[in-house]
Amino acid sequence: MSYITPSLEIDLKLPLAVVAHDAGAANLIAAWLKNISIKDIRLSSDGPALSIFACELPHLTNIPLTDALKDANTLLSGTSSCQSKIEHEARDLAREQGIYSISVLDHWVNYANRFVHEERQVLPDEIWVSDEIAFSIAQNSFRSTLIRQLPNSYLERLVEKINANQLLDVDGKTHVLYALEPIYEKWSKYDDTPGEFQALDFFISKLELLGLKNNTKIILRPHPSDPKSKYNEWIHKHNHLDISVDITQTLCDLIAWADWVVGCETFAMIIALHANKQILSTLPPWAPPCRLPQKNIRMLRTL
Repeated sequence: MSYITPSLEIDLKLPLAVVAHDAGAANLIAAWLKNISIKDIRLSSDGPALSIFACELPHLTNIPLTDALKDANTLLSGTSSCQSKIEHEARDLAREQGIYSISVLDHWVNYANRFVHEERQVLPDEIWVSDEIAFSIAQNSFRSTLIRQLPNSYLERLVEKINANQLLDVDGKTHVLYALEPIYEKWSKYDDTPGEFQALDFFISKLELLGLKNNTKIILRPHPSDPKSKYNEWIHKHNHLDISVDITQTLCDLIAWADWVVGCETFAMIIALHANKQILSTLPPWAPPCRLPQKNIRMLRTL
């Protein structure tokens, strides 16, 4: 049984336990919770979600998972793609304790794998998504689970900020924001170079084709889970180009600054697409196809 709901007017049995690790689900959850008046929320977060909730919902105190679920009636959890265990543990405990479980899918890929841990699948009672494409994918992937589509309050707010912060062209350069993400899959058994660096090299090799060889400033935006110095050596190897890393400005400010937003298949590209920026996937020809389902994303390997 599945259906779409157009708003956040959903009856949630309180107390509500909120559990998340990755940035994607945490951003959606934080935006939703800011729009509704729920006072009895117990938060247990880890990883990138920690700083997101601290910024967006500072009145919530982060507590251990078992404390968050104690006497809770509803669990609202994220769905990490591979690294985190906290959401899996939360869904396990919720099932054991008879707590109604809701999970948030924030992307368009790896849906089934997000609920598998140690070769065991634990599905929630309900899944929330934030657009029609995700709703269709989730509906086909989990036919016996209730699926709800909620408005993407996070994306709407970001696009508003970007449009309000558009900058005048003061330096005469073309501005390129490269939104990075770790690639966990091996693209070739002959090359151990991490995929994110292969894509970077492929992009740099095509600057002339794109008309970006000269008079272009490139800013790399690392993923929240990336070590701070991860790209320093790579930048040093390309010091003939105007490339730098920026982890101080917000993603909104960087997209507002950019003329182009490029990357492999990161959600930042979708934000930029809605903000009417030029979008390009830098996945090289030997990588798998881009899994972002939006039709307006150009592929560097097909140009």
